[in-house]
Amino acid sequence: TARLWGGAGLALLGLAVLLRPEAQPISVGDVRTAGCAVAFAFHVLFLQWAVQAMPPARASAVQVLTTAALAIPAAAWQGQRLHVTPRLAGAVLICAVLATVFAFWAMTAVQRVLTAAVTAVVLAFEPVAAALVSLALGEDRLSWSLLAGGAVVVAGVLLATVQQRTVAPA
Repeated sequence: TARLWGGAGLALLGLAVLLRPEAQPISVGDVRTAGCAVAFAFHVLFLQWAVQAMPPARASAVQVLTTAALAIPAAAWQGQRLHVTPRLAGAVLICAVLATVFAFWAMTAVQRVLTAAVTAVVLAFEPVAAALVSLALGEDRLSWSLLAGGAVVVAGVLLATVQQRTVAPA
């Protein structure tokens, strides 16, 4: 719909202001980030298909197992060495349970009621949430690009997702 396209456009504009406030040349990290965004878009599209073709628990399990199967060789490929410590165990537990199992379960549940396009616009809020957490932890400082970009992303998400209420005639 026009509302969805408008919301997506606003969210993209807001992300551009939020994430690239300086006018520096595009870096390798920027290209990798764009590649990840494209890969994640395909993930959202495939998940939309999966939640219609199989039970949500199975779709979530496939995502978690695929993540685990890809993470281990990727870590080895980057030359990571495993040093098991209590701190590592805690980090793995948090990342495995909250950032993977719970996140994939929530996304699977949501995509049973939202389209892939609406889900993608809603996910544009993630960098805004990360910026807010970074501010709260004192890792970043408040800036005009953060305020303006975040506000435009929120406007885009709201435009794409908030349904107009029709008033029934009296």
